[in-house]
Amino acid sequence: MEFVARLIEGTPIWVWGLLILILYIGFGATKDRKRLPYVFYFLPFLVLFSLVRIALLPDPTLAWVGFLSGYILGTIGFYVLQSRWIVGREGNEILFSGEWLTLSVLMIIFFANNVAGTVAAISPTTFANPAFIGIFALVVGGGSGCFLGRALRIIRFLRDTDNSVPNDPRNFKSTKGH
Repeated sequence: MEFVARLIEGTPIWVWGLLILILYIGFGATKDRKRLPYVFYFLPFLVLFSLVRIALLPDPTLAWVGFLSGYILGTIGFYVLQSRWIVGREGNEILFSGEWLTLSVLMIIFFANNVAGTVAAISPTTFANPAFIGIFALVVGGGSGCFLGRALRIIRFLRDTDNSVPNDPRNFKSTKGH
């Protein structure tokens, strides 16, 4: 229990703010919603936060191979899954059904980076272990790639559709009051 208390005390205040933002975004994704597509075009740039941590790993070759492998898998996986959650289009907005995967991915990326920072501080030997580097890079790469997969699916959806309403608008309930 003392370890957990030290871990919480040693966490910079900005990390708690980031966690609150992640929870807000993630729980928002669990509800049916309307969003402008442009918001999703910026999400792939969240990868920049992970790139700093990857660049600082002790074995750069393993780290980049793991990260890029995960990024490709995450991009493909989320691209395929998005068709389940993109319900339709109304004017410039896209209708999404609620899903829990976005919250899960955001939390995985957050905790993976938090764990990596903690492990680097308390056990540099573990931090330099090839298994740790490979798993961490793969997980963070996969999570980061999800946002590119979503953006690419949205681009394709917009290209393939007109300004139509969802297949069955009676099944869509927006939480934004639109």
